[in-house]
Amino acid sequence: MSSRLVSGKVTAYLPKEMIEQLGVWASKEHRTLSNLVAAILLDALEKKNQSAAATDDAQTK
Repeated sequence: MSSRLVSGKVTAYLPKEMIEQLGVWASKEHRTLSNLVAAILLDALEKKNQSAAATDDAQTK
């Protein structure tokens, strides 16, 4: 994440296997699990917003 944001808290219940896989991924990137999940969610939100903007642009033409 490129900038410091005011943080909030979200709780999610995930299957144990998914948490283990995310933990391995986080370790490989020298991140905490929370930081990795936040980065994944940020990337997903940016892609969604880009997709929505492209759809809006196409509808206005």
